[in-house]
Amino acid sequence: MPVQQPVQQQAQVSQPAYAAAVPQGGNADFGDTDYFTDGAGGSETVLMGMESAPVQKVGPYLLRTRNNERIPLDKPVFRLGRETSGGAFGKNDYVIADNPYVGNSHAVIMTRNEEYFLIDSNSQNHSFLNGEQLLPGGEARLTHGARFSLANEEFEFRLY
Repeated sequence: MPVQQPVQQQAQVSQPAYAAAVPQGGNADFGDTDYFTDGAGGSETVLMGMESAPVQKVGPYLLRTRNNERIPLDKPVFRLGRETSGGAFGKNDYVIADNPYVGNSHAVIMTRNEEYFLIDSNSQNHSFLNGEQLLPGGEARLTHGARFSLANEEFEFRLY
């Protein structure tokens, strides 16, 4: 009687999903890798990708139209004007020294209840929001994308 030999089947091993991205015989590039150790020669945790990229803080700012300068609004009362030292309304937080039409203490941006307001500081050449003149000492609410000018110096208000 003939003896049957058992048939050996080869186990199929599935490849990980990323294997298709690896060139034959090569290595895949998965981005930057940072290594953190416990300092005592123990195990390490590896983080891959953009985790080490700097985080940019989001907040309100002005964009000066003439030179695309970004001016962060980092105070609840933010003063704008031409005067470099303290004026009648206090020291300016942003100085526009290169425009003689801007007043010494031209305007203020005030933050109240997470809303922003442009306040004209009784300037001689006035403040304008979206083309409308503010009354001397008057205020107007700023919204994202609002354009305003201090005399002939133009800005855009942005929230992010």
